[in-house]
Amino acid sequence: MLLAVAYSLVTPLFEASDELWHYPMVKYVADHDFGLPVQDPANPGPWRQEGGQPPLYYYLGAVLTRWIDTTDMDAVRRINPHADIGVVVPDSNANMVVHDAEREAFPWRGTALAMHLVRFLSVLMGLGTVLLTYALGRELFPAIPGLALAAAAFTAFNTMFLFISGVINNDNLSTLLASALLLVIVRLVRRWDSPPPLRTYIWIGVLAGLGMLAKYQIGFMLPLIALVLLAISLRARDWRPVVLGGLISGGLTVLIAGWWYWRNYDLYGDATGINIFLDIVGRRAVPADLPQLWTERETFMMAFWGFFGGVNVPMRDGVYALFNLLAGISALGLLLALALALGDTLVEELFVSGAVSSFEDAVYLLVRNGSGVTVAALDEAWLAVHRELLGSVVEVPAHVGSGWARLPSLATDPGHALSYVWATVLALAIDARHAGDADGVIARAIVAGGVDADEFTALLGFEGDEWVEAGLGALALQLTRLGQVVGAGVSSRRAC
Repeated sequence: MLLAVAYSLVTPLFEASDELWHYPMVKYVADHDFGLPVQDPANPGPWRQEGGQPPLYYYLGAVLTRWIDTTDMDAVRRINPHADIGVVVPDSNANMVVHDAEREAFPWRGTALAMHLVRFLSVLMGLGTVLLTYALGRELFPAIPGLALAAAAFTAFNTMFLFISGVINNDNLSTLLASALLLVIVRLVRRWDSPPPLRTYIWIGVLAGLGMLAKYQIGFMLPLIALVLLAISLRARDWRPVVLGGLISGGLTVLIAGWWYWRNYDLYGDATGINIFLDIVGRRAVPADLPQLWTERETFMMAFWGFFGGVNVPMRDGVYALFNLLAGISALGLLLALALALGDTLVEELFVSGAVSSFEDAVYLLVRNGSGVTVAALDEAWLAVHRELLGSVVEVPAHVGSGWARLPSLATDPGHALSYVWATVLALAIDARHAGDADGVIARAIVAGGVDADEFTALLGFEGDEWVEAGLGALALQLTRLGQVVGAGVSSRRAC
């Protein structure tokens, strides 16, 4: 915040991106009891294209400064007709206005006072964006609090963010509201097992409506909101999130911001007003296709890191090179971390998949050959699978394969109800229910002999298909343990 205040104080009035037109819009709203100008390309006024922007930022600035006499704006805002705006040239004629040191000196008065107050309002908006960035980081990565702090610090110490946060620019409000709306959406996704409370829909509607009154580009987030509400409804099998939530949040959005878009449609035949905006600011001579955007990558990176004044006061080339180098190293580090994490996951998933497949094959062979699915045979097959798949990764302790229940000989017909797959599940279910056969239930079931599958599982104490649920639960536990073994093995090999 202190750095943004410093930028606000040292940047001369009107010498920031579009501030030359943003402040006249604030003044117009304050002088006309919050009325908005009607855009006319033939007579655009001192606010130029900014008169076609959503008005919330200008309303807030007007509330803050309408008590100040700003009739001296034309004296403070004396346009420099020779300024090189948007280009860097050797003559360095970068000032967009001719400055009067006495009028701009502290203690401020008139237009200078009003502008500094609105600039300080922008600083507070920038601070809010930083705090919301931290909250987003904690929400997305709760186990890594340092990552949230790093994201907030990266935002807070970006020189262009500091510069824009210290001047009059509606991007400060739109970024703040977009960050708040994104935080609510992320919290929805993380808690989507049940329908959210009513106040969540209200918050979404209020933030979306205010956002649409700050900058219409926030409208691109509206389909995301609808998609999240639909996903919650499908997951919870409840119509209320998508229907009730959509009606509340959508209704509030329209109620708060709809009037401005209807005004644009009524005046200009375009709800966003972008047509009249472009008539004033001018259209691109070259379409913004991918090849053209690629040619502009250098100036884009300059504007990301810091391009001051009227996009005509750059930093030294070496500073951009250093920032780009650090960004490149960070990107490589991210890709490496993702690759390692994905690698670990793939190894574990491939192992688990391979282990289950190989073990099922082993059980099938035992059944087909009529050799009997005994505890010793199961233990040996399971341990062999572990050693085959993990032998090159980690030493497999002998006890990993132990603990399987005693299982009697099953029918040798592969088409029997207890196929080799379900034999695996049944083995796990028996082990979970009668580990070690301390109660002798398995022995009595074996002695009974000559019974079919349903009778056999009933003798083991399972009602109906209860053994399936028990076996699958035990299988999930086994697979979790296997994943831990693999993860530990991979980590130890990497450490070596």
